[in-house]
Amino acid sequence: MILGVALPVLVLGAAGAAMPYLWSAALPEGAGWLVANGVLSALCLVGVGALWFFFAYLARETTLLTALAVTPMSGLRHFATLGLASVLIWGAPMLLALSVQPRRWKEKVW
Repeated sequence: MILGVALPVLVLGAAGAAMPYLWSAALPEGAGWLVANGVLSALCLVGVGALWFFFAYLARETTLLTALAVTPMSGLRHFATLGLASVLIWGAPMLLALSVQPRRWKEKVW
C-alpha cells in the first residue's frame, strides 16, 4: 500500500525536479529560453505521468490492452488526463528547479 502511493509520488517528484536541469543543458541561457524550458519540461512530465499510470494499470489488469485495442482514443485521452492530473505531484518541484536556473547562468544576467 505504501509503495503504491509513495513510489509514484517520489518518482514523479524527482522527475519534476530533474527535468528542467536536463533541458537547461540543451537550451541557451535567457528569459525566453527559461519559459521554453518550463513548457518543454511540463510536456515531458505529462508524458512521463501518463506512461507511469499506463504501466501501473497494465501491472494490475491484463485486459487493458484488449480494451485499448477496441477504443484507442478514449484510452489515450484517459491516460493524458491522468498525466495532466499528475501536475499536482511534479508541478512544485519543477517550478522550484526552474526558479534557480538563472543562478547558474554564465553569460546572461537575470
